Amino acid sequence: KGIKMQDIWLVRHAESLANAGMATDSYDAIALTDKGLQQAEQLANKWLKQPDLIICSPYLRAVQTAAALQRKYPNVPSQTWAIQEFTYLSQANCQQTTTTTRKPLVQAYWERLDVDYCDGETAESFADFIARARAALLALENETANFVTLFGHGQFMHAMIWLLWHKPVLIDRHAMQSFYAFMQAVRLPNTAIIKLRRLANERTLYVGGIDVAHVLQFN
Repeated sequence: KGIKMQDIWLVRHAESLANAGMATDSYDAIALTDKGLQQAEQLANKWLKQPDLIICSPYLRAVQTAAALQRKYPNVPSQTWAIQEFTYLSQANCQQTTTTTRKPLVQAYWERLDVDYCDGETAESFADFIARARAALLALENETANFVTLFGHGQFMHAMIWLLWHKPVLIDRHAMQSFYAFMQAVRLPNTAIIKLRRLANERTLYVGGIDVAHVLQFN
């Protein structure tokens, strides 16, 4: 009798208004563009295997992306986890800004390399962000569903994979620098899928591959 595998697919949300360069306000209420809604439908149409569990970030762009797959498989249970995007800039300082106009703030944040710095009430520190990513990985390690699909965000998915690959002991300025370099090196376009796999008798999650071609072939 073969050893049962567990597969966990991390899916980045489809194109959002922010991704398209439009000005936004509330981090959690950024919607998908018309193109993003089409991407979500295409993703669901190409999906070849029914998940046993669908997990989603509470942020609207992830919810809208997951909705197409949930409509395709209405009997699959869904859960909302705290896997929302890394919000390291204060929302108050980013009202009606675009990715372009936020660039100086983004650059200043990463150049600071202060893992405990928090930009404001609606922001979180890098240390807290990594702790949240670690908590998500631990929750996945304890999840018993055979095929889990998780709809999330680029930087959060980066953090999960970075933790699995690099296994940092200390979350200090060097770890923060390493994570930033990792994000720059590993690009995750909208609807990219990171495939994790685990043997049933192990706790360790392995990164099986990154699918950025939107061709979903379960194997």
